[in-house]
Amino acid sequence: MTHLEEEILKTKGETMKMFELVVGQVENAYKALFTKDVSLAMLVRDKEEQINRMELEIEKQVENVFALFNPVAIDLRFLMSVLRIIYNLERIGDSTKAIAKFIIKKKYILDEEIMNKINLNEIYEAAFKSLLLAKESFEKEDVKVAYQLIEKNADIEELCDVAQERIAEFIRQNPEKTEYGLSILSLLRKLERIQDQSRNIGREIIFYLEAKILKHQGKI
Repeated sequence: MTHLEEEILKTKGETMKMFELVVGQVENAYKALFTKDVSLAMLVRDKEEQINRMELEIEKQVENVFALFNPVAIDLRFLMSVLRIIYNLERIGDSTKAIAKFIIKKKYILDEEIMNKINLNEIYEAAFKSLLLAKESFEKEDVKVAYQLIEKNADIEELCDVAQERIAEFIRQNPEKTEYGLSILSLLRKLERIQDQSRNIGREIIFYLEAKILKHQGKI
């Protein structure tokens, strides 16, 4: 194994550790939200700094590989993809921190009726599934999983559109609960971002493995 191959494997290993941390953050934010566990939410909030540090460490590692080995072809694409993948993972970490902060501030005293009306559990699970697919695709270098991730049927946009309509109706019927309704709307947008960023990761994996640029494209 060459020194470059060793550095590529090391970079992949560090990126997988960041994936695992972010997956844990999304899962714990989910648990904290639906169980109203403030202590778990505080743990999610505090761990976000670790994600930021990992992003900086991997960036530095990739820069060193560029400087020392001048990689080309698939190695170059891998390293370029890693830089964008860790950026998206850091943004997902930001979203989980924001969810945690809402729980800590007790803005989300979730009402069972509105939760069921907007299918919040289903939306959160769909966003989480997208992140798991991104992790699987990167770990196994499986381009089929990456395509599955970015296909329309993996989307939660329709669920969120329906949920937004129902929240608007809830606010009209309960104007005294406008702030609550807007808080739930903010949560939905964060879940949409988690899926969007997971799909961005899928596009980066396709770029790395197939040298195809799918950014800004819609359904495949």
